[in-house]
Amino acid sequence: MAINLPILSKQQLVDSLLEMLNCHRGIKLAILDHITGPSGILFPIEDMIPLCHQRGVMVMVDGAHAPGQVELNLEEIGADFYFGNLHKWCYSARGCSILYVNPKHSDKVNPLVTSKVECPRLRNRFLMQGSKDYTALCSSSAAVEFLQDIGGLSAVKNYNEPMLKWATDMLCKAWNTTTIPIHDSLKAPFMILIKLPDIENIPLTPDGSKAIALSVYQKHKVHIAATRVNGHFWLRLSAHVYNTKDDYYKLRDALMDIYLPQLS
Repeated sequence: MAINLPILSKQQLVDSLLEMLNCHRGIKLAILDHITGPSGILFPIEDMIPLCHQRGVMVMVDGAHAPGQVELNLEEIGADFYFGNLHKWCYSARGCSILYVNPKHSDKVNPLVTSKVECPRLRNRFLMQGSKDYTALCSSSAAVEFLQDIGGLSAVKNYNEPMLKWATDMLCKAWNTTTIPIHDSLKAPFMILIKLPDIENIPLTPDGSKAIALSVYQKHKVHIAATRVNGHFWLRLSAHVYNTKDDYYKLRDALMDIYLPQLS
């Protein structure tokens, strides 16, 4: 499914999916992002999932960036399968994620690694997988408790969203640039892309994105996410409860120090 900028409405994405389904009648399973990692687009999965089901297509949702950014009611979402990371926005250790399987499919899903325990319950089939280290998974309950202790997702939004807007406006003004042209309803709550200029001697490739990020880290010890969308380099800007304005001033100055001619 091709996604072209600008995206002016939710319906534009829904129509793109509909075109894909109509052109490829043999599709059995559609994999949809909830929030795209490279571009920070919040997909209207509430409209897209029924569209697939009406055509007999099962839906798997990649919700890697969703837990901790958006409210999740997995039964109401209606996907056949849903998985998402807890370490990106939900404070857990790496290697910790969630998997939801619609009950009508529970008998068909099994772990790739099996052990001595064979059980009709889906959860129990995944409970013991050989000698796997479960330390990261043990952090998930503490992560959820921490989220509740700081006021829940509403309190997090009240901090992150104004911080992200302020940082975005400040950086766009300093670098004389713009953000990704998508409708407000499609913007991820805590992520946005800021356009970077074409940088001399850096190819518009995955290696080029890595080179930009590496140069900033090596000189200023600032981690950034540089990505490529629609033929341009972009900075994926994020905000979370541990960020302060000083973080974004340091980011601004780091890129201007290295790429000043392109950013001015």
